[in-house]
Amino acid sequence: MQTNAPRPGLRQVQGPLHRDLLQIHIFFTFTGNCLATCVSVAYMAVNTRFATGVHAMVLLAAEPTTLHTSEAVAARLETNPVVVRRVFSMLHHAGLVESHKGPSGGSKLARPAKQITLAEIYKALDTGDLFHTARFSGEEATQTAGTLHQVFKGIERTLRDELSKTSLAQITKKAAKKAAKKALRAAPQKAK
Repeated sequence: MQTNAPRPGLRQVQGPLHRDLLQIHIFFTFTGNCLATCVSVAYMAVNTRFATGVHAMVLLAAEPTTLHTSEAVAARLETNPVVVRRVFSMLHHAGLVESHKGPSGGSKLARPAKQITLAEIYKALDTGDLFHTARFSGEEATQTAGTLHQVFKGIERTLRDELSKTSLAQITKKAAKKAAKKALRAAPQKAK
């Protein structure tokens, strides 16, 4: 029996991803395909490196000629500068970010945002398989795990294909539009 309570040591998924994962969980539950060896998708450990990387890259794309320090980016993302430095290092090794050392140093995009896809960012920050199956012994469990592995690989291929269709420039533009709408909604409230 699955529970909706978060398990100790795992972070609860928040925001749009939470809604999408919960819909997947509900789909599998109501179609009778929720297997005991499945990961509980509504509450699972989440590697936030990709999300952090995209957020940081959006900040760099918004001011492409400026060198951004890890401290400044971390402050805007409300995270630790060490996290940003690790992400920038991985993005630098993938050729997506230029980094300059020294007191006037920082990081900026290595090429225009419209030439960088989310798939490239995902690949640069990839930490292994997106989904994992539990390790059970026995022939039936092994067959189920093998089947799940194939399903999970298909999901990952689809994810990578979708990410390759979206550029960093598109995400930056959408984020700027949302920020502008939010500022417009907040402006009348401040006037009162």
